[in-house]
Amino acid sequence: MKPNTKKYLKLTALVWSCCTILFVLVFLVVLLPQIKNKNRIESEYRKIESSASEAFLAAQVQTKIRLKEHIKELNERLGGFVIEPGSTSNLTYAISGISNEIGLNSFQVAPMSESIMALDNCKYVSGQFFHVSFTASYSKFANFLNALERYRPFIYVDSFSITRSRQDSTEHDIHMQLAVLVAKNEKAKDVKG
Repeated sequence: MKPNTKKYLKLTALVWSCCTILFVLVFLVVLLPQIKNKNRIESEYRKIESSASEAFLAAQVQTKIRLKEHIKELNERLGGFVIEPGSTSNLTYAISGISNEIGLNSFQVAPMSESIMALDNCKYVSGQFFHVSFTASYSKFANFLNALERYRPFIYVDSFSITRSRQDSTEHDIHMQLAVLVAKNEKAKDVKG
């Protein structure tokens, strides 16, 4: 009976080994590619589902209204930085008005002849420079700078120089170069929704 048991155990081990090898081969050849394919399809489905839900939200009236309001708010904020091309002459009058309020002497403001500067990679915005000269004390100069900082649209002080007065006067010669951002066309000023 012992030989039959050995034979039986060998046959059982051989069958189990063959089944295990067969199972591993079926897993590697059939199931593993199917699992990978299933994961890929599920990933694509999640992407498409996300895009579809975004499209559904974008198509809703409330979303359109909210986006238009957001664009309007951004355009208003942009108006604090950029002026229209025709408004540069008004800006010289505004700067002159600020100087009159502060009481600056010998005030002169003029756009510089080479004043249009091209900003890198900006399709819709360029720069405009102004030359300003006046005589004032340090405190009036500080008041003028403070008023320029609070003015909208923003006026940037590109450079300035102060030459001390040669007399005992407290007023000094001041030269400034101011810059503003100017819209090149209507697309910079307004975005239609």
